Amino acid sequence: MILTNRAPNVLVAHPSVAAGSVKELVTLARAKAGQLNYGAGAAGASTHLAAELIRSMAGVNIARIPYKSSGAVINALMGNEVQIMFATVGSAVGHIKAGRLKGLAVTTREPSTLSPGMLTVAADLPGYESEASYAICALGKTPDSAIRILNHAVMRILARPEPQQGFSDGHYISRRWRGSVAMLRLVTNQVIDA
Repeated sequence: MILTNRAPNVLVAHPSVAAGSVKELVTLARAKAGQLNYGAGAAGASTHLAAELIRSMAGVNIARIPYKSSGAVINALMGNEVQIMFATVGSAVGHIKAGRLKGLAVTTREPSTLSPGMLTVAADLPGYESEASYAICALGKTPDSAIRILNHAVMRILARPEPQQGFSDGHYISRRWRGSVAMLRLVTNQVIDA
């Protein structure tokens, strides 16, 4: 396996939501238990799991409204059909700058250069971390020699300047990745059991 990219998601709200931070959103969600909704596209996507993680860690009752795509969720959020969502930075930043959405926080451990000035969810909810991770994977039965060839080819591509401008890094899956997988497995099991 080769991790090619990690990227933050961003917690965004409709401008009418009376919260300017994660702390204020959690307080609002507790005061209006069951009245706030979040939109999510594909079940199990990083944006869906980021929302489930905040629900679990903050102990808030916000309901998932499923949509067929993240684009449909952004449209629903701008139309105030749902109050919040987690979106990829690329899909949300233009709407945030235009004032159509309110950016509350990024999901990574550290602030992101992709969304300057935005705090992290962990600033108000210690221990929270979620990110979209992109990897190239092979079947378990793939010979080691083929894995080495694939790894070498991808590493050569990722070493070029063009990919580095868009990718965080490229390397073998680390302990941190395995820790993220374990955390996501726990959250996914909670969602499946619910």
